[in-house]
Amino acid sequence: YEELNAAKRISDFIKQNNKTISLTLGTVTDLKQIGQGGNGLVYAGEQNKQEVAIKFLVEEKQSSKLQRFKAEYFNINLMEDRSNIVNYINYEEVQFEDGNSIPAIIMKKYDKSLKELRNDVPEIDENTFLNLFDFLLNTLEKIHEKGIIHRDIKPENILVTKDMKFILTDFGIASYNPELYTLKAQ
Repeated sequence: YEELNAAKRISDFIKQNNKTISLTLGTVTDLKQIGQGGNGLVYAGEQNKQEVAIKFLVEEKQSSKLQRFKAEYFNINLMEDRSNIVNYINYEEVQFEDGNSIPAIIMKKYDKSLKELRNDVPEIDENTFLNLFDFLLNTLEKIHEKGIIHRDIKPENILVTKDMKFILTDFGIASYNPELYTLKAQ
């Protein structure tokens, strides 16, 4: 019930504000929902003439999911080499008129997910497959060396750029080595 209530509050808030939301780094316009997962609701929009996606946490803020949500943003941004990893832009708490707030992660918006690519192109060519395989091996090795275990590799969590590069996203249930990261996902 809490998740549905939070998702409805976000949706209603965006509708009441003409598909616009004001954030620290500027106003995001033309918001439209593009996804929903177990813990998050994702919208796409435009901020400073750039396409962005905003992932809202649809859980009670006192829960351990808030700690996990913050760990997703801050721990990934601690990595020096984030090539092939989602570009997180900012972490915010979006304020509602009633004084309550909902945590949000603002990130670069990518063209589509691997799942959507598979729906658009039922059979990918050998070169694309080899690039995907290479991406998975190299990216997983990189994050594992940095003490991060993703734990949710699936087509929805692999994004595809317009020029067919792959990007790993959604570290929402990742495990972080506690010896390397002070912000622990619980």
